[in-house]
Amino acid sequence: MAVWTLDGEAGRDLYANRYTRVELWKEEPELISDALGDAANPKLAADAAGNAFAVWERSTPGSAPNIRANRYDVEAGSWGDAALLQNGDVTRARRPSVAADPSGN
Repeated sequence: MAVWTLDGEAGRDLYANRYTRVELWKEEPELISDALGDAANPKLAADAAGNAFAVWERSTPGSAPNIRANRYDVEAGSWGDAALLQNGDVTRARRPSVAADPSGN
């Protein structure tokens, strides 16, 4: 699994792609971020089953950055909806990190 940012029409978005020994890299990367603004500093962790967890900063003009996250479900073969973990209006959050144990915690 890989994550990266890419400049788009409404800001910098976060994309992901998954590698398997059978399919290799998927043909099309998947947009996993949401909302307007810029995604930055993405981090990725995965469990032993292949589920993945991505976190990143999301900044919009005139407001403090917030921290967002998304989860890849290997059984469903897709990412979920991006979720707000920390609201930048309360405190400034930067450079998130993420970890997963073999059980997916």
